Amino acid sequence: MNIRYLFKIPLCMIAAALLLTACSTQSQPYPRYWSPMVLNQKECPDLSGRYQVDNSDCQAHQCESLYSKFPSSSIPDRSLLPDLREIELQGVREGRLQISYPAKDGGPGATISLQRGTDFQCEKGLLVFETPGRFMAGDGAFGRQNALRRYFSRTTDDSLVMRETGSSGGVVFLIVPVYLSNETWMRWLPSSK
Repeated sequence: MNIRYLFKIPLCMIAAALLLTACSTQSQPYPRYWSPMVLNQKECPDLSGRYQVDNSDCQAHQCESLYSKFPSSSIPDRSLLPDLREIELQGVREGRLQISYPAKDGGPGATISLQRGTDFQCEKGLLVFETPGRFMAGDGAFGRQNALRRYFSRTTDDSLVMRETGSSGGVVFLIVPVYLSNETWMRWLPSSK
């Protein structure tokens, strides 16, 4: 048995994997037609206000509900969600963010309080929710989804904006390395009430 032959197979596989490497980066800049963000570098942002549930680009792009961008623990009653048209935020005050979901009949609904340090962080005047990374495997692929981060701020026209960043890397078909990263911006307009 020729030992050179044994080394040629792995070298061919490595060369093929490098040629087939897949990278994808999707990055949106902050839209120029949106009002500027209000940033206070030293404190958590004041996100207080009533906001429409569907993002402002709902007709042009995929609709993204505001509540879907909060931690799942912040939704006390999923039966409220189908008819939900607005969400009220209070804070961040004294390290707390309150999220109020009005009831279907216009009653008091449900309110949940999130705590800084446990449920969210503040960085450079932005409120940050972070979903931890996780290992994924299945259908001929495996890899790691890194932390998903959502940064919230208000704008000068009282809209709520969010920047979402995330990345993942892994291997497909056991030889093709893959890396994906994204950055997306979304906006929710103030409610007309």
